[in-house]
Amino acid sequence: MQHLNTLMLELAEQCNRGEMSARQMSLGLDAGCHADHLLTYLNSIVDDIACAIIQATGFVSPNPAKPIDGMGVLKGRVADAALAPVAALLAELDNDGSWWELAFKPKVGCRQLLIHNQHCITFQGAADAGQPFEAQAILMLPFGQTEIPDFFGLLRRILANLFDWLDRLAVTLTALLSAKSTWVPAPQCWFQLLPVGYPPGTTHLHPTYFVLPLCDGSDPLHWSMEVVSQPQQHSAEQVLLRVAT
Repeated sequence: MQHLNTLMLELAEQCNRGEMSARQMSLGLDAGCHADHLLTYLNSIVDDIACAIIQATGFVSPNPAKPIDGMGVLKGRVADAALAPVAALLAELDNDGSWWELAFKPKVGCRQLLIHNQHCITFQGAADAGQPFEAQAILMLPFGQTEIPDFFGLLRRILANLFDWLDRLAVTLTALLSAKSTWVPAPQCWFQLLPVGYPPGTTHLHPTYFVLPLCDGSDPLHWSMEVVSQPQQHSAEQVLLRVAT
């Protein structure tokens, strides 16, 4: 997402120069590859969460020779008694507008459209009269009709809904594990440190193109940070931005 954000800022800059360049023509392909990968990697993370649910609840696949290791199959087993503590959460995924429907539902979700239905994401510059260009990302049908005009808006809806669902899942699984074992949750939620400024230079995070929700109390986006290359430093000493949910 950080690199896709950078590509969108570069595309807007190229468009504002008023001339077509080889770099401008290549940006769309580069950004399209990253957009495809973003949803594919998110799908892998969601399947890992399904495995965590299986471990926490003690759910056992009805076919031992074919263990369940994905969210799509797991949610179809919602009636299993072992999944009772998370049944309501899994059932939500079939609701209209759920993060599952928006991202992964067969024939409907964005990843499904990109991977299986030959949709593509078109990146372009657009500007109102007298205003600077901004980058746009549009999910298109194979023959050119517009399917979803705002790809970044869709990503924001997917991630916001997913993170809300994960917060409630964490509460449910914490209560479940605490009740049946001596396990005690860590005093602080796990978080991921996001490297800022790699490759070295100025990193500019823009709220329109960097769609990952930030934790409460974080600085607002639309700021930049300069990072100077210092090869002698260990990579763990990079400047880091804490992003938590």
